[in-house]
Amino acid sequence: PNPAKDDLVVVREFVNPKDAPIVAAAIAANVDYLVSGDRRFLEETQRVPGAPLCLTPRQLLDTLDL
Repeated sequence: PNPAKDDLVVVREFVNPKDAPIVAAAIAANVDYLVSGDRRFLEETQRVPGAPLCLTPRQLLDTLDL
């Protein structure tokens, strides 16, 4: 789903503006996980209220016990 403009404004306060649509869409879609190899993205996303758990690919595999 497309995130609401108000949600984008809030998310932009915590993450790089170019990443805000991704995080806001994940929140709107109520996903369980976001996966990224970008350390900055991982750290910033943790600060966003209501954001899904953001993990590295390895962390996701460990979490899913694969």
